[in-house]
Amino acid sequence: MRENVSTHKSEKTPLNELLSAIGKGKAGIKVRGLEASARAFLAALLFRRRSGSLLIICAGEDQARAFARDASLFLEEDNVIYYPPSAYLAVDVFSFAREEELTRLALLARLQTEQKTLAVTCVDSLLKKIIPVNEFTANTRVVSRGNLLDTEELAVFLSATGYKRVSLVEEAGEFSVRGNIVDVFPPRQKNPVRVEMCADEIESLRVFDISSQRSLQEVGSFFLSPASQIIVSKEKTAQAVR
Repeated sequence: MRENVSTHKSEKTPLNELLSAIGKGKAGIKVRGLEASARAFLAALLFRRRSGSLLIICAGEDQARAFARDASLFLEEDNVIYYPPSAYLAVDVFSFAREEELTRLALLARLQTEQKTLAVTCVDSLLKKIIPVNEFTANTRVVSRGNLLDTEELAVFLSATGYKRVSLVEEAGEFSVRGNIVDVFPPRQKNPVRVEMCADEIESLRVFDISSQRSLQEVGSFFLSPASQIIVSKEKTAQAVR
């Protein structure tokens, strides 16, 4: 029995050869014979065995959506993110589907935190320009309990980076200010965060449910990233006026 096990382990299967080639950094590796969900299964297997993130590029949008859906069956759903193409409208180049924009921004934010991710997209998505990395990074903050924070300054920052000010936060990309409490829903968060202030210091950070508005759990910090690919800072506004 031991001989059989040993022989099996040393056997050169196509999968082992593929993993070996990837491990050696070989480029231009071609894999044939996989159909339908078998491709997603292989991608999930590679994702589990590699330390970094993985990018899957499909020919079209429908194929990419299907691939992401299949990959979610083999991995935890949080690990798979579909990166959709920008849906610009012909009437106004500054108007595009908000949900898709936030999904794209959520992936950019996730990659900033170096969280391991299986990203699935299509060729059309890669051909669209996005916010420059340095500008995205410059408008990203890590908000932590105990930090000093000016709520008025935060409100200006959120508006400039694409968040919509509302009376009650219900969707990603929104924020509200009520006295010493700021609610904000960053693109990469599943639920919004309630920032409670004591004077100029952050006293508590709590993730809350949008339906009941009740706290779910307390956190020590959260990642606050842009909610738009167009940053409208004071400097840009002044430059536009001139």
